Amino acid sequence: MTETHSAVLRAARLAIRALIPLNWLYGVAVLLLLAATVVAESCAILRRLLAIVETVSGGDPFVAANAERLRIIAWSLCALQVLGMIVVAIGKAVADSGLPLHLGAGFSASGWLAVLMAFVLAQVFAVGTELRDEVRGTV
Repeated sequence: MTETHSAVLRAARLAIRALIPLNWLYGVAVLLLLAATVVAESCAILRRLLAIVETVSGGDPFVAANAERLRIIAWSLCALQVLGMIVVAIGKAVADSGLPLHLGAGFSASGWLAVLMAFVLAQVFAVGTELRDEVRGTV
């Protein structure tokens, strides 16, 4: 083997050894970003749900803001479902027999049903708001 080839191989070996921990750090950063996104979405959903509960407590739940809040909740739930499937896909792609990953996330029929229900409820609140406004206008 020539000296040039051996220098190239040494450089390649060093570069690959340096990239291995960087790759792990990148993976951890991606997982932390996904976790932060899930937490942020969950908090946004809960804040909007609390605002809806407040209007129900006040006796006037059929307001346009609640329909919009439910629409945003529905889209957030949808995003969380998609993120869950992406995480599982990534996990399956990186898992091998030496590093098995057992992820409990992924496709969730009940999760997608919740998305559907939130969109339907948003429409119910939008129609309820319109009907309430019509009744107020005729009184």
